Amino acid sequence: MAPQLHTESWGDGGRRALLVHGVTSSAATMWEVGEGLAAAGWTAVAVDLPGHGGSGPADSYRFADVAATVAAQLGGGWDVVVAHSLGGAIATLLLAGDPAFASRALLVDPALRVTDDVAAGLAPELRRDQAGQTEALVAAANPHWHPRTVAERVRSTRSTDVAAVAAYAGQNRPWDVLDAARRVRVPVHVLVPTAGPVVSADQVAELSATTGPRWTFETVPDTTHSLHRDRPALVVDRALGD
Repeated sequence: MAPQLHTESWGDGGRRALLVHGVTSSAATMWEVGEGLAAAGWTAVAVDLPGHGGSGPADSYRFADVAATVAAQLGGGWDVVVAHSLGGAIATLLLAGDPAFASRALLVDPALRVTDDVAAGLAPELRRDQAGQTEALVAAANPHWHPRTVAERVRSTRSTDVAAVAAYAGQNRPWDVLDAARRVRVPVHVLVPTAGPVVSADQVAELSATTGPRWTFETVPDTTHSLHRDRPALVVDRALGD
């Protein structure tokens, strides 16, 4: 049985954006992007994926099943979907399965292909973070982050279900949605960090060669995997589009 998905929302404009967080994060961690879009006259809705934030556990954490749950509960017709990391894999399946789900996508260092060893390390890393992560440590490691962003990062870590993270990793082997990416027919813009990108140069080359102009890539200097926390104004600007 699929859980009822919890959402956060900002603004009440005519154009609509769906925000999808990464692993061990939550809808609330997307607040800077949500507020930025709302200030520009949009409506932004962020969803807690199963096992994260205010959303309960799921019977299945297969990407296709999670995507189906998101589509069933939140519908389609979005002007843009903005998705980070794990959320990028979910968004890719949503777009591949239904071209009308969103007019375009902005993916922030999406986890399109992840090796088994990296995936297997996600749950142990979460356990360590739940035991030792503090706002002081996160702020020290990311001095440019807004204090609220730091607080939401710690809160989301503590609220994430370790078993759910292990299931995301275990039920999606091999973790690879590049075939689905090639089936996406709407424009997709990918933001790539300079420090430790999940989207490898090989993946960029592969998609650039097989999708034509639909997938475009932008490397953002001095950013990490949490690019939307490092440069939220840039992410908002790219989400707004033309």
